Amino acid sequence: MEFISDIYHRKLVDTYKEIGELYKTFHSLVGQLDRQINSLYHSLEEATEETLNAEVFTRELKGVLLRRRALKDEMARLKPFLGVGKYAANALQERYEGAVRVSQELRVQLNCTMTAEEVCAEMGVKLG
Repeated sequence: MEFISDIYHRKLVDTYKEIGELYKTFHSLVGQLDRQINSLYHSLEEATEETLNAEVFTRELKGVLLRRRALKDEMARLKPFLGVGKYAANALQERYEGAVRVSQELRVQLNCTMTAEEVCAEMGVKLG
């Protein structure tokens, strides 16, 4: 039997995990762009004045830096969700497990076989 609270609990946990995975992906992409920047700098160090095309180099470097900045900006915006999300996810898990334990005990003790969703449907109230 699935309860409405189970659905919301799963959505919150899944959202936190999704943000964490997205943050890791962005972090990995920033690493790739950092390697591209290092490669460009290395090619600049190796180039002579005759072989260096400053306009092409600048355009390539600027393109990589813009991409890196876009990722870093989004990472900075996601970071508060991770910080609060980690604390909230841990606290939520503890509290939810406690509430489920008490709920199961009371449902057995009071022989309650209906869910809130079933009561609402019976009373003509449409949920979500």
